[in-house]
Amino acid sequence: MRRMVCLFIGLVSVLLLIGCRDEVSVSTLTPIPTSTLTPTPSTTMVDPPPDLRGSLLQLSFGQSNDRISYTFRTLGKGELSDEPYSIIRHMDEFIIRLDMDKRDQNRKEQLLADMTIEGRAQTKLTIDEMGAVLRFSEMDDEVTLNLGNLPPIRIVKGEPLGITVDTSEWKDESIVLDGSPELFAGSRAVLVSDREKQLTLLFSEDMDQTAFAAMPKGEWLDKRRYRLELVERPTEDAAERVGESGVDLMVFRSLRGNYTAAHDWSLSIYRVRNGEWKDIRTGERLGWSPRDTLYETIIFSPDRSRYIGTVAIGRPDGDGDGMYYALVLEESGRAPVFIEAPVYLNIMHRGSPVQWVDDNRILYADYANIYEYTISTGERRSLMNREGEEGGYHSVTYDRITGQLHVLTHKYEETEDHKDQVVVNTYVYNGLAEPAIFEQLRSAIIGTSNGFMAHRMTVYPLQRGVFRTTTQEEGRPITIYESREGGKSVLPGQVQYADDTIVLLLEDYWSKKPDEQAYQRLWIWNYSQEGPVEAPRAPGFIQIAGIQPVASTEEGYYVYDTATNSWIRWASESQILAISPQTSTGMYKVSK
Repeated sequence: MRRMVCLFIGLVSVLLLIGCRDEVSVSTLTPIPTSTLTPTPSTTMVDPPPDLRGSLLQLSFGQSNDRISYTFRTLGKGELSDEPYSIIRHMDEFIIRLDMDKRDQNRKEQLLADMTIEGRAQTKLTIDEMGAVLRFSEMDDEVTLNLGNLPPIRIVKGEPLGITVDTSEWKDESIVLDGSPELFAGSRAVLVSDREKQLTLLFSEDMDQTAFAAMPKGEWLDKRRYRLELVERPTEDAAERVGESGVDLMVFRSLRGNYTAAHDWSLSIYRVRNGEWKDIRTGERLGWSPRDTLYETIIFSPDRSRYIGTVAIGRPDGDGDGMYYALVLEESGRAPVFIEAPVYLNIMHRGSPVQWVDDNRILYADYANIYEYTISTGERRSLMNREGEEGGYHSVTYDRITGQLHVLTHKYEETEDHKDQVVVNTYVYNGLAEPAIFEQLRSAIIGTSNGFMAHRMTVYPLQRGVFRTTTQEEGRPITIYESREGGKSVLPGQVQYADDTIVLLLEDYWSKKPDEQAYQRLWIWNYSQEGPVEAPRAPGFIQIAGIQPVASTEEGYYVYDTATNSWIRWASESQILAISPQTSTGMYKVSK
């Protein structure tokens, strides 16, 4: 998905941004003159005329704007015919890279001297060790370059090739995300039932049906339709997804040479097992949309009249710890509303990227922005942002009881012994507006593991009190509970679920014995106890699904049984496709 972005941009850096040795500026409509030679009788040998075509190793075409620069077409030696060559550009700045034979190192200026431009364009020629780069700007919609003994190159401004997904033959619901120009490559995605075995692409122009080597497996149905065979390959991000594949859309070319837009470089396809969400305690179905099977989780409004379905479509390149999400509003009897499709989010609220302020507003956030979206108006606004500031947002929680917003920020710093640590600051706001009415600097100090934060702190408000996670001096997380009446308790681990009767906390336990592996400790507190009680060690990885702790193993699922204080095999686990990542609402997805 976004895997190709860094590759392409890195390639562009090599191809287009190489340091220059000499530059020649070419004025509009003015050819670069060649030397005028007056023939005189002589018996000396005469150099052959410049042969740019013979010296050319590779010809690359690129384009750029103020946000991206990339190469979209490369011709090897011998691929350029004698006929005039047409190339389509989508952006305002156009770039031609000429890689030339090293034996012609001292003749480059002579080889490139015979150049004229037909049409209006500002050009800049840069000669370097590999050859030369010619940049165009302020261009007419059609410009022709005549360069040496190369065929004329006609550069035409055009709209990108349109590529859509044909869902008309699918029997089950699907989700098609068209991507965002802000995210560039990899933001297009399709989620479809695993019962579908094929996908058809529709093109806006008659296509070149040449079988390129990089063409995905499939067949042409006609001049504008290509049918793909879908694969089965489980994905790590969602267990219920049985197929994940990526299609390089840049390999498709129309008969006139057009291609897709920069943000449409690739299409991610996910095949998902059919299922439905159920309440983990009652077994009753949750949600009413036929698209529920495609969501990682669903987050209900306080009055449960609507919910947000989240769709994770991959991770960014680099060191970001969030994911790209589509957020879909579902209301009974109404068409779905795509609030974001997609957006990068890395601030989780009890396992979900979304939280409700009230029945009409939601909050979601990334490192630099906290957003509020109003359902009734369909408007998004940025409540706060840290653009240009050091560090980023760490945790965001709205307290519906007091109307206060709890915001945690963080930044990395180096200790005296040259180790990285993360410093967390805490702020409280009245309503959703600045300034802060309370702040606590360095409210937690978090260690790092392989450059990433080992833990995330959070705030968990309830009717009877507020839980806050912090760290002890040695960096071990703890939870501090402050009742609304003023009482205070210090609890082990980090709060995962709490209501007015019970609290569940998890603590990572690292044994000092070299042969004993780390494991999770589950703590249970019912307020009346002096301190929480540790549950027996779980048989596998613990996930908090609302009030119900669940342990997953290779053999299946186990649930913690409070009556027997033990972990028992989950009777219905054979039908389970996924456990919701939400910790505040226990739900699981079963096959149907």
